[in-house]
Amino acid sequence: MSWLGFLFPKPSLARFATDLIASAARAGTPGWRYSPETQELHSPNGNGRMALTNVFLEYTNAKSSARSELIRKYVSIMISIETEVPKLWSMAQKSIYPVLRSRRDTVALQIQSRGETKPFAPRVELPWQGDMVIRIAYDSGPATSPIADEQLEVWGVTAEQAFERALQNLRSLQKPRWRPVAPGVLQLDSDVSYEESFLLRDDVVASCKVRGNPVFMPINRGVLLATGTEETEGVKTLLAQARHSLENNPWPLSPVIVTRGENGLEQYAVSTSLLRSFQSLQAIDTYIAYRDQQDALQAYCEKIGIDAFVASMDLTTAKGDPALLLTWATWTQGVATWLPKVDLLAFNRNVGAEKFDTLFVPWASAHELCQAYMRPLDENPVRFSVEAFPDEDDWQRLRERAVSPG
Repeated sequence: MSWLGFLFPKPSLARFATDLIASAARAGTPGWRYSPETQELHSPNGNGRMALTNVFLEYTNAKSSARSELIRKYVSIMISIETEVPKLWSMAQKSIYPVLRSRRDTVALQIQSRGETKPFAPRVELPWQGDMVIRIAYDSGPATSPIADEQLEVWGVTAEQAFERALQNLRSLQKPRWRPVAPGVLQLDSDVSYEESFLLRDDVVASCKVRGNPVFMPINRGVLLATGTEETEGVKTLLAQARHSLENNPWPLSPVIVTRGENGLEQYAVSTSLLRSFQSLQAIDTYIAYRDQQDALQAYCEKIGIDAFVASMDLTTAKGDPALLLTWATWTQGVATWLPKVDLLAFNRNVGAEKFDTLFVPWASAHELCQAYMRPLDENPVRFSVEAFPDEDDWQRLRERAVSPG
């Protein structure tokens, strides 16, 4: 089982990293190095990192004629990473902005820093909607850097004070415009970036001219979609556009749909008929979260001497409903494993040399019957440590609950 429709960068990332390092050296910033384990570039002073997964996806999706300019942009970002955030609030406050981000997008960095002398510092964030938060970022020009809690202490301000100033700066930016991208669906265009974060500006929300109450979905950094509650199949088309963007564009965000309520923006209740489409977006988001953490967790296990396989998650289409995506992972007999929480769990029972009897069991049933084998780990999203495999009696109970894969 594999989901061939979900495309990610082709395996030439190492060459791309080498080209970036050479370009940075020609621009006067030598000494960058590539870490294939984390797919990052590390700065010469060791204080800065540039994750390449989304950068590479943006680069490979771009037209050949635009790639030289993108390389220049990435080198500018690398140079800006070396630049420290001003220590004086009077100098920094004019360049901070509120940005909408997924709550889990820094977890891999936190895992990588476990056990280090200076672990990854928590970022300043305020709750927003669902799995989305508002972070405060310093804009150096080529790049934005999320601000850590410790930076507020240096500045001598509270998170609320920093957020108010950041929001003031966002309000002062040139107003973006809405353009149609599909029947009944609009997308926000901005000459100054921050498209997804412009949802925090009341005037931008009010300027969205749709039939009915406006419905918004920030699905990637730079991608804010909108429709109206009275647009013909508007929300259905919105979800289709969001899925296309989530599958093909870099810097994904956790799927959250909001609408305008009496007290501002509030979560939109997806109708039952469209719930499966929204669940597919959630499946992609969960897949991305587990994928981005897998290598970091595997390296962490090796560093502290835990003999366990950090299992990957994959996506498949539901049987009889190709529009619905399901998550699945494998639990193999004889292999100590850190399992992700998935829709379908594939149990591989060893029946000979490289031969297995496989059962696919829905998560609720698998957890009900096997929770004695599963130790929850303090990870986000959750994982379960399994060492022993279900015995004969449990195997027969699992067989009774097994389903056909998609």
